[in-house]
Amino acid sequence: NTLTNVTANSNSRRGIYLFSSPSNAFSDVSINDSGQDAILLGGTSSDNNNFTNVVVTNTNTSYYDINFSTAGIDGTWITGINFANYSFAGAGGKVNFKEPSYGEIKFIEAINGSGINLATDVDIESNSIFVNSSNNAGLNKSANITLYSISYTDPKPQYSSDVTKYIDCTSATAPACTEISYSATTDIYVFNVSHFTYFKATEAYTAPDSSSSSSSGGGSPVWKATYAINDEQF
Repeated sequence: NTLTNVTANSNSRRGIYLFSSPSNAFSDVSINDSGQDAILLGGTSSDNNNFTNVVVTNTNTSYYDINFSTAGIDGTWITGINFANYSFAGAGGKVNFKEPSYGEIKFIEAINGSGINLATDVDIESNSIFVNSSNNAGLNKSANITLYSISYTDPKPQYSSDVTKYIDCTSATAPACTEISYSATTDIYVFNVSHFTYFKATEAYTAPDSSSSSSSGGGSPVWKATYAINDEQF
């Protein structure tokens, strides 16, 4: 099913309820004042559902804006992260997050646990990815990160624990990073991370020093000639 431009107000129970229902797409949906979970997913076959620009407000504080009530629900896409209270039951599931102007996170391990603000626990901005695993350790899993609008000659990933000092992220660091692809045509850069903190891309390419040939033995030889005219040397 594809549902778009939907408003669900003053729900005595739920705004959206999927049970063993895969491959549905919801876009431009407003859910306000739900008596129970604003969005509830149940049944392990509720895979590959897409939620794009779904805005939830005033959910009953005893419930969740989005609740994965069954473990093993995989392939969910959340595009435009507008949820507060959230829960991934049990071992959780594999979920993808996307901000259309900036980038995306594809978890390759199941995430689980709960929190009070998904929009701040998973933060995707311009050349910046942050997952707050201190608030929810269940989000501290391996993922593939895609950054948009990365117009470098040769980008490389970096990480930071305090968003002040960034360090090159390699296969030998913790967290570890592995570069997957970069397209200079689309300016899309993809790399894998072993777990989470702050990540960004920076330029790895360094232009060669134009003066290096004159200061080292590796350049072309320079020939010098001396001429004598009427016993005067030039």
